This record gives sequence, C-alpha cells and structure tokens, in this order.
Amino acid sequence: KFSLLKPAEEMVYITLDENSRRSGKAAIDVVGSQVGKSLSSFLQQIFLIFGQGKIQKTYPMMGALLVVVGTLWMRSVSNLAKLRAENQQNNSREEINSTTA
Repeated sequence: KFSLLKPAEEMVYITLDENSRRSGKAAIDVVGSQVGKSLSSFLQQIFLIFGQGKIQKTYPMMGALLVVVGTLWMRSVSNLAKLRAENQQNNSREEINSTTA
C-alpha cells in the first residue's frame, strides 16, 4: 500500500498552494479512507452472496474487479500526467510572456 499509493497520492498535491494542500489532504485522507473501507466491505458481502457463501467462488469476481480497477487507475494516472504537463507548459508560457512584456 505505502510503496505505490502514498507517492501517487502526494503527487496530486504538488501543484497546490500550502493552504489548499493542507485542507485537501485532510479531507481526502479522512473521507477517502472511510469510503474505501466501506465500499470494500460492501463488495465483499456482495461477492459472498453471489458466491453462495463460498470464498473460492468469489475469486473470479475479485480478479475481474482487480483488472477493472487497475485499468481505471492507469488511465487516471496517464490523464493526470497529461494535465500536469499542460499545466507546466502554460505556466512556463506565462513566465516567458511576463518577462518579455
């Protein structure tokens, strides 16, 4: 969890100012953690219902969910990288325009 999640989580806050970073981080850490745990518990219960109470029957469903979440995660990271690159380009253009003006 901490080798991949924490660095990715911290990257989101890099471009924010100090006040936004502090308040956003607190909200996401508290709310995101609780929602994630609740959703995970709910999905496990649903899988067990469809798996007729046998954990072995839930493995294919969990595997499919892992693939879907992994794919969505990679797309999100890719989109975030694109947005960050665009933001950096816009900032560098603004700096160049402000120094030449």
